[in-house]
Amino acid sequence: MDTRLKYKEHIARAVSKGLEAAMELRRLRGLTPATARQLFTSTVAPVVDYASTVWMHACKDKASGPINRV
Repeated sequence: MDTRLKYKEHIARAVSKGLEAAMELRRLRGLTPATARQLFTSTVAPVVDYASTVWMHACKDKASGPINRV
């Protein structure tokens, strides 16, 4: 949280952690779609969603682009 309560740093950190987790999953080849979806739901989604109810209100449409990309 920055001094203006914009949560920019927190959002950027959530995006980078989520992308890192997603890229680690990408290295696993030969997974069925169901297994890949289950791994995404159990590893990537919690990283990105952590405390999102607190900081997502500060996220405008432009700022939510990187989050949606994950």
